[in-house]
Amino acid sequence: MAQSSLPHKLQQRRQALLDKSEQQRNAFAVQAAQARQSLTLADAGLRIVAKLKQHPLLVAGVVAAAVIVKPRRLFSIFNKGLIAWRIWQGLRPQDKAGTDAAPRQAEAK
Repeated sequence: MAQSSLPHKLQQRRQALLDKSEQQRNAFAVQAAQARQSLTLADAGLRIVAKLKQHPLLVAGVVAAAVIVKPRRLFSIFNKGLIAWRIWQGLRPQDKAGTDAAPRQAEAK
């Protein structure tokens, strides 16, 4: 009887390991999704910093405006600028991939 219970115990152990493996895969998938979201946000921040490095006069102008203009009024100006930028983004021609088509045409020449 001891010999017949060994395959049964192995089957139970195998199933327990498979269940544990599935739980670990699910937990890893959740953690990977959270990490991906964080990295996407970090990438966006790095792109913004890179753009700001390309336009130091723009940064200096914004800092000067923040010092000169009252913060409440500056927020209103920023909000209007953000709305204008979103409208501009909606009007720009885009290729099938959803990216700006103008730089690619310039590169082709």
